[in-house]
Amino acid sequence: MKTEYLKYLIAISKERTMADAAEKLFLTPQALSMAIKKLEQELNMKLLYRFPNGVILSENGEWLVGL
Repeated sequence: MKTEYLKYLIAISKERTMADAAEKLFLTPQALSMAIKKLEQELNMKLLYRFPNGVILSENGEWLVGL
């Protein structure tokens, strides 16, 4: 697991949108989304609920950010 991906998840939890988090991280929203999908696949758990107007951390995502 790349520690960068955990930093990305924390940024998303603070910003609540992929676009805002991507801007803070100097990434494109697509690159950020791909990184989180890779992290979800690696951990075999859903970390985000994605909606047209933003994202919400899943229970697993909340737990992981809390660590």
